Amino acid sequence: MTTKEYLLQVRKLEYKISRMKLRSEEYERLSHSISSPKYDSEPVSGTRNLEAPFVKWIMKKCDLDKEIEALEEKLVNLKAEIMLTIETLDNEDYKNVLVMHYINDVSWEDIAEKMFVSLSTVFNWHRKSLQILKIPSSKVDS
Repeated sequence: MTTKEYLLQVRKLEYKISRMKLRSEEYERLSHSISSPKYDSEPVSGTRNLEAPFVKWIMKKCDLDKEIEALEEKLVNLKAEIMLTIETLDNEDYKNVLVMHYINDVSWEDIAEKMFVSLSTVFNWHRKSLQILKIPSSKVDS
């Protein structure tokens, strides 16, 4: 795993959680729908599922919400780990660039504006910080 891939884990996990939350909202919506009985069709034999259709969506939502909660906890731990890794750098500008971009998801232009430097300076700091940042050895092979 490269240094950049290591730092991008936060963004990827945040994206995955946001997608799962959208799916959870859809399950919530579906759980509020109750289908009406059909009187115009022939009754089916006793082997069919007699559970109300909305129960399936409630169960799916509960399972998904538990998974989201676990991933959110993992995200907090991952951010803390990455912050500690970034803190090993000596240069404060390098630290700020990495934290703003990878942890706080700030655009390059906004970083340059907030730090009162040019965009090319931000890119240079980013490149140099990636070169000297040492990721934990347990993450190198992952």
